[in-house]
Amino acid sequence: MDRVRKYPIGIQTFSEIIRSGYVYVDKTDLVWQLAHYAKYVFLSRPRRFGKSLLSSTLNSYFSGNRELFEGLKMIELEQEWTKYPVLHFDLSSAKHMPPQMVKKELGLMLSQMEALYGSNHDEETLGMRLSGLIDRAYEQTGKQVVVIIDEYDAPLLDFYEYTMYLIFSMLNVYARTKVKCAGGRVDMVVWMPDSIYVIELKVNDTAENALKQIDDKGYAIPYQADGRRVVKVGVSVDADTRTIKDWNVAY
Repeated sequence: MDRVRKYPIGIQTFSEIIRSGYVYVDKTDLVWQLAHYAKYVFLSRPRRFGKSLLSSTLNSYFSGNRELFEGLKMIELEQEWTKYPVLHFDLSSAKHMPPQMVKKELGLMLSQMEALYGSNHDEETLGMRLSGLIDRAYEQTGKQVVVIIDEYDAPLLDFYEYTMYLIFSMLNVYARTKVKCAGGRVDMVVWMPDSIYVIELKVNDTAENALKQIDDKGYAIPYQADGRRVVKVGVSVDADTRTIKDWNVAY
């Protein structure tokens, strides 16, 4: 019988994919180029494009795990396989937490790394601890320290939503994003004392098309029996300038 191919659905750890024989599209030549491209690399887009798997692959590469790359393009490119001290932070574990809990989660991550490279009681803030950790790792190994941060924006987005929730609460306003309805998901709904705003955003498209989608998908229908005035808002966003280009309103 032909061997059943296993696809790594929901698996974002490079070592697990390789050791368990999952299908892997070899992009390690690009990983090698990225590792030699610059001192600092920041990747924020696109969504669902494998950034977490890339972070894990970089972790394995900088940790000198040559055996994981056997048969891949990386083997032909890398000659030294130097083992560097790697500080890998996965902030997905800090999702849906208030700010104080995020700090505790970061503190726990640092504690696990400090178990390897030591700590200093004079380092009181998270930033001081990270800086000290990098210095000690370099001093102990003599190698440049690699810092990898995955899901960096997870706690930032939650903090933004938490802050907006507090502001809206003080104004007696309630807002939600990506609200489900029979026609799909509307980008935002804002409930105010006398009005309900149904808002659809379009990137590099027109405000008229955003407004048309609200009507075509019936996004505003669930709120028409509420008694408050329903305001439909179509917004056009410019991806290059990252600003609102235009908007259109209908009642």
